[in-house]
Amino acid sequence: MKSTSNVINSSSLNGESENIIRSKVRQKRKRKFFFSKPVQSPVVIYDTTGSEFVGEALREITSFSTLEVRAKINLHYSIIFRFIALTFVRLFSQNGYWRRTSRGVIYDCATLMTIKPKVVLTFIDNSNRFGLLSRVYCKAKFFAIQNGFRGPRVQDFPRIIYVTNLFCHGQETIDKYKEGGHKINQYFIVGSLKDGLYRAENRVKLKKKFDICFISEYRYERFLTSMPGAALNARVILSYIGRYAKTYGMNVCVACSSKEIMVEGTRESYLEEQFIKENIEMSNLSVVPNDGRFSTYKAIDESDVSINLQSTIGLEAFGRGCKVLFCNATGDS
Repeated sequence: MKSTSNVINSSSLNGESENIIRSKVRQKRKRKFFFSKPVQSPVVIYDTTGSEFVGEALREITSFSTLEVRAKINLHYSIIFRFIALTFVRLFSQNGYWRRTSRGVIYDCATLMTIKPKVVLTFIDNSNRFGLLSRVYCKAKFFAIQNGFRGPRVQDFPRIIYVTNLFCHGQETIDKYKEGGHKINQYFIVGSLKDGLYRAENRVKLKKKFDICFISEYRYERFLTSMPGAALNARVILSYIGRYAKTYGMNVCVACSSKEIMVEGTRESYLEEQFIKENIEMSNLSVVPNDGRFSTYKAIDESDVSINLQSTIGLEAFGRGCKVLFCNATGDS
C-alpha cells in the first residue's frame, strides 16, 4: 500500500485542524434576527445539530426545548438586558472561565437565564463554547453527548473542551481527552447514542443483500477544503473496490453521507453520487441515499463486509458484531 503513488505523505496533513478552522470561518452563516420571549423549559437541547436524536431519547421522559445557536439570534429585551449585565460581569470578573467567554457564550448564558432549565444537553461534545457555558451558568446540570470518534493526535483538537459532564463512547475517549489537556469533571461511558437508538428500533437481524458496503464520508466542503486527505483516501479505496468487485463478481453498495443541502445551486447528494461514480468503475452499483437517520446503519447490516475510512459508523458497526475493514491509504496515522 505504501508504494502506491496515491499514498499521501503524513507531513502534508499535519495542519488538518487548521484547515477545518479556516474552513468554518469561511462558512460563517448570515444570522437571522427575531424577537420572541423564550419559553421556560426544564430541559434544553443546545444546538440543533443532532438534536433530533437527543430529542428522540428524551421524548417519553420529559418535555424539552431546542436552542438554535448558529443561524438565529433572539433580540428579545429579556435577553438583551441580561446580555448587557453579563458583559459587565465578564469585564470585572476574576474567574478564569468568565475571562475566556466570548460574546456567543454570554448570549447563551443570558438566554438560559430566561429559559431557566435544570438540565442542558448537546450532541456537539467538542464544543468549546458549550463547555465554557457549563462553567459560567451554574443553575443547571450540563451534559455533552459524544457524537463521533476523535482523531488520534492531540493537535486534532483546535480548542480546549471545558464541559462539566461528558457521556462518552469508552475509555479510549477518556484517555485521549485527558492527554489533550481537556478540562472535564466527570465522564460517563455509555456508548453511542445513535447506535443505541438504532438497535432499539431494529431488533431483528437483517438479511444480507450486498457483498460489500462502502461507507461514504463525502461532504463537498470537507473534501474540497478542510480534509483533502479524506477525499484522496476515498478515491483510492473506491478504485480498489471497483477492481476487486469486477474481478470476483461482487455485489456492492455505497452508503451515502451527504445531506439535502444546496451547494452553488446543486444538491450535495448529487455531487456525492457523481464523485462516487467517477472513482469506481461499476455498472451495477447500488447507491443508498442518506435519509438523515439510519440508512447507513441498515446498509451495513445488510452487507457481508463494510469498508470504512474513519467514520464513527464503522466503529459502531464493529460493536454490533458486523465485519468491518478499516482502510487508510494516506500514510497518516
